[in-house]
Amino acid sequence: MAAAFWQYKESGLLSDIAIYKRVISSPDYILQFLEMYPGFRFADSLLLFAVDYNPVKIASYLQQDKPGLEVIIRNNKNIYLQNVATLSKNPNASELLPFILPLAENSLTTEEIIEKRRDATGYFQLLVNTLEKYRDRQAGASNKYLNPLRKAIKEKSLSFFVNQINELHASAEDIRFASVRDLRLEDIYYIITSCEDELYTSSYLGLYKRLMDHFSTPSVDSLFNVVQYDNFSHFIRMAANYNTLPDFLSCMPQETALGLLKRFISHIESDTHTGLEKAMDIADSFAGFNSVPGISLLFQNELRSNFERCQSGQLYFGMRLYGILLKVFDLVKEKDPAKKLWSKLGNPDLLDRKELQNKNGEIIQLVLFYGDEDGKASFNNFLNLFKSPKEWVISENKLWVTIRSLSGQPIIIYANLPLDEKKEMDLQAQDSLSFYLQQRSDDPVILIHRGHSYHLRQTLKKLQPSVRLTILGSCGGYNSILSVARISPEAQIIVSKKMGSQFINDP
Repeated sequence: MAAAFWQYKESGLLSDIAIYKRVISSPDYILQFLEMYPGFRFADSLLLFAVDYNPVKIASYLQQDKPGLEVIIRNNKNIYLQNVATLSKNPNASELLPFILPLAENSLTTEEIIEKRRDATGYFQLLVNTLEKYRDRQAGASNKYLNPLRKAIKEKSLSFFVNQINELHASAEDIRFASVRDLRLEDIYYIITSCEDELYTSSYLGLYKRLMDHFSTPSVDSLFNVVQYDNFSHFIRMAANYNTLPDFLSCMPQETALGLLKRFISHIESDTHTGLEKAMDIADSFAGFNSVPGISLLFQNELRSNFERCQSGQLYFGMRLYGILLKVFDLVKEKDPAKKLWSKLGNPDLLDRKELQNKNGEIIQLVLFYGDEDGKASFNNFLNLFKSPKEWVISENKLWVTIRSLSGQPIIIYANLPLDEKKEMDLQAQDSLSFYLQQRSDDPVILIHRGHSYHLRQTLKKLQPSVRLTILGSCGGYNSILSVARISPEAQIIVSKKMGSQFINDP
């Protein structure tokens, strides 16, 4: 668009605006861009954006003593950028820079931060306290520099607490969750909402239980007064996904639950990039809201109100989203969706056998196992399903097994051996099997995950657009539905919503 005005004197400005917008969309490359174009018209604005995005990266850059851009950074008059330049020579810069706001405003000293850093709990609570202090500012440049704090909260949530809790998944609860024993309500809240992708299902449930233990006296709705609704949608979505929403809502007055409902489901159409995901989050919560006495009708009315608002404003994306949500809500409320599905939603796509067949009429499955004790037991159960020599033939090498049907529909199943997890031999077997299939141009149309939730990230790396059926047999596989849909949008998905079980997932 900017190039269209090349004949006008303003074309240079328009071009620079376009370049600025492109560069800030990839903030990791801001310094690299400014090295090549130090005289860029909006260099100062890019630097301030880079400070907000990752001040540690700027400090590391300044430590390299590069001429040119370093001079521009050090000569900038912005007090926050000046503090980054000053702290770049401090050996504790990575621990200090999340506090760029109070340091620049002289409300906190480097000595006070380093003293707190001697204790994991004290340092983490200082991060949370600082975020709470500054997040409610309505104006001023200081409102721009919360990202470093949020990133530090996530980083320390993982390194101080979540990684340890995940690793101790086989330990007794008092040992597993000992690291969070002395944390406050808001501390646990930020751990939960900052580590959504990293939490094991059992880790989330244990943290949720300890969050709720803080409400022996006050009502549970006081949680959002404490955190000022920060990360609100994250929390509600996670509660819905992990089936803790009914319990959470039952601990507050009905009027409060309705207020949360309105905040959660209103105006999802405002962002076309996230609208569908928000609609899925709302649909996740239906069972939870529906199980709270008296809330069902209020929920339905709120959905209808949003639909009518979008209708009157000719907001077609919103009309479509809320229209579908109303239909799905009816299905949940009636508790007999099988009989109502076609009449409510129209004829949904079914997974026809022909869609799964390759040019030879075969259906190819890929089953991935992991080398812990549970994975080995699950693998043995899996092989027992194919014992009949009249129906199946099994061949094996050092890395995987191949199972072929001898009658009926031609099916070929590939499954890696659950080799030593500690040496990552299970992952090597999976990689070798995937390479073998690529060499043969055998594209699996069915992908099956058999492992814990913390193995799922590895399985999803093997997901291809050709996959039409994905079975995620692990705790909380439901939380990966969007990850599957982004890679293979045509895939049908079978998942566990909360705790998985070998006796359910293996068959």
